[in-house]
Parts: sequence; C-alpha cells; structure tokens
Amino acid sequence: MSSALDYEQIARLYDSYLRFTDDLPFFLQECQEIDGSVLELICGTGRISIPLLEAGVSLTCVDASPVMHETNEMQLITFLEQLGWS
Repeated sequence: MSSALDYEQIARLYDSYLRFTDDLPFFLQECQEIDGSVLELICGTGRISIPLLEAGVSLTCVDASPVMHETNEMQLITFLEQLGWS
C-alpha cells in the first residue's frame, strides 16, 4: 500500500529512477495556452516543474509528501541560483 512514508523513503532517489520525459511536450504546450499561473498538483521532485520554469511558466507546486515537496523546492532554488536569481 502506498503512503507518504513510502515517498519519504524514496524521495532522494526518485529522480534517478524516473527519467521519463515523453510527456513534457504535452505539459509545455498546455501551459503555454494558459494566461496566468499554473498549479502543479503532485509535483514530486520537480521532473516537470523545472522544464515549465525554463519555458517561462508562472508556477505553484503542491505535493502531499513534505519530503518530495522539499526536494522539489531545493531543486528549484538551485535552478534559480544557476540563472542568477538568489
């Protein structure tokens, strides 16, 4: 049975195993058609969040797992720092 605890145990390794990107063009196209911010539910560790930000999408990320959300937040901070946004 899946639980928040399961995600807490795998959050740090999640990106290593989940490298699927075939759906990114779909999300990018859908978000480009939106006038305003996008709410990404079940954001996980940021697999979709970072490409959306790279495309200039205004984004709010939400996840039920605090550890997954924290991992996403840290990856987004690193991404923004690389762009010179501190």
